[in-house]
Amino acid sequence: MENKNTFKIIGYFEDYFVDNKYIGSKSCSEQPDRTQGFFGQKYFFATDDIILEKGKKIKRGTKYKTYYNQLSGQFNGTQEEKLQAMQKSHQWKISQ
Repeated sequence: MENKNTFKIIGYFEDYFVDNKYIGSKSCSEQPDRTQGFFGQKYFFATDDIILEKGKKIKRGTKYKTYYNQLSGQFNGTQEEKLQAMQKSHQWKISQ
């Protein structure tokens, strides 16, 4: 999947939900092989206990869903490009 933003990608993480309640997340070192965000969600049944970051746990046999997101870091571009991007992102406030 091609990155269309101008931010440096510093990693990916996978969010876990049980009964549409956020349980936790796990960091991923490489780009996932599916669509990121809500439209890339998948449902699974835990075959073993899943230990997430911060000690959260999904018990074996529980139905859960996951989806991936990316962690974006520093803006790539010149100072002028950064200012233009900030102005563009706030333009909807000015036009009202």
